[in-house]
Amino acid sequence: MRKWYPCCILLVLYVIHISTGPLYESMMVAVEQKLSGLVIVIDAGHGGRDNGASVESVWEDGINLAVAKELQEILEMAGAVVVMTRESDVDLASEDALNRKREDLARRVEIIEEDDVALFISVHMNKYGDSGVSGAQVFYRTNDDTSKALAQSIQERFKELGSNKLVKIGNFYLLNESTTPGVLVECGFLSHPKERELLQQKEYQVKLAYTIYQGIVDHVTQQYGALIAT
Repeated sequence: MRKWYPCCILLVLYVIHISTGPLYESMMVAVEQKLSGLVIVIDAGHGGRDNGASVESVWEDGINLAVAKELQEILEMAGAVVVMTRESDVDLASEDALNRKREDLARRVEIIEEDDVALFISVHMNKYGDSGVSGAQVFYRTNDDTSKALAQSIQERFKELGSNKLVKIGNFYLLNESTTPGVLVECGFLSHPKERELLQQKEYQVKLAYTIYQGIVDHVTQQYGALIAT
């Protein structure tokens, strides 16, 4: 993994145009370039023939991609070099793949494991049998203190969106088969009626992305604080 030397330079304004029917509002977000040169992989979970979780015809994969793209834009404004595992409704498996799901995940891991990647964020939506369960939750791989610290930084920020959940070790292929520091973020529950509604709204998707961004900055500041200050 490439050693990254952070450089804090500009303060820029990230302008997000949010459609609210016929009206538009602009949310001005101050994005400080504390991530200059940092290579981050954003994985929008599922896609293509794999739609992920669904409730009442609301599918996970499209929401994953929407949040991932918002996160990409914010991170790039903060100076990061962002690599997306997918940028449209596709999976990464070849047409003649015998096991599409496994090949898709294996190719995502290949992207994550590139030498210059500092960390990765895999974006997902959750689903549960109890429709009363809600809130974002961040998962990390076992025996990985750096990924756990990243997860905790993001989870702490999710408190601002009302989540009271704790970080958790996740038994997911993407986490188990990679060594690059990273987390899988379940942004909310499609099975919770109110949260399902929110997750489909662009304004809330922007909030989710910005919250994840804040957690990343908190983590990077803690890890490289002395370098950032110089």
